[in-house]
Amino acid sequence: MYYFSRSGIQDAFRISHQLLRIAKTGQDRVAQIEAHFIRAATLALIGRYKTAEQHLREVFKRYNRVDHHTHATIYLLNPFVGALSYYGITRTIQGFLDEGIARAIEATQQPEEVKHPDTLAFALMQLCYVLFLRGEPQEASPWVARLAQVARQHGLFHTTVVADMFGGWVATEAGRLEEGLHTAQRAFKILWDAELYKRQGRQNARRVLQPVPQRPPQSGHM
Repeated sequence: MYYFSRSGIQDAFRISHQLLRIAKTGQDRVAQIEAHFIRAATLALIGRYKTAEQHLREVFKRYNRVDHHTHATIYLLNPFVGALSYYGITRTIQGFLDEGIARAIEATQQPEEVKHPDTLAFALMQLCYVLFLRGEPQEASPWVARLAQVARQHGLFHTTVVADMFGGWVATEAGRLEEGLHTAQRAFKILWDAELYKRQGRQNARRVLQPVPQRPPQSGHM
């Protein structure tokens, strides 16, 4: 998850293979579900959609709402909702538009799983992406608004940025060019402020870690 969240896709791809291999040797069903989900996500992000879908279907087959709906409290995202969302994307990209949008909407409608804010935000974000791929800004508009509401209500930094980017697209396509530009610029300002904060943090860390020069002992005076 560390490499995945930092867009280190090749590292995540390599580690996801190791995780899946280890999970298959054990009896931990939770680990197996997560391993298949992470493997599917990395495969989808490098364009291997059919292979990704094989792992997504393993998540669907193994997931049990009664036993596994608390995954998100450990792994930050419910894997069943995540798998539905990715399935919506992979189906859409491969041209199965009806199935793609149906799975993406289904991800937002899971009664217990989407009570977790990060999981709901992820499902909404991927649904907006599916609608972006379909070129349907008008249909995306209410979902983008809901995504922005969830993101700001729960202080979800990444989701707030994505919501503003989609918001800029929706407004621009509707002919509200000034609003679209302003909304997109707000997203980039959040990213820029975060980068400045990160740089300042590194500078502060370097100052803290710098060795304190030792003053030579002063000789006493008789």
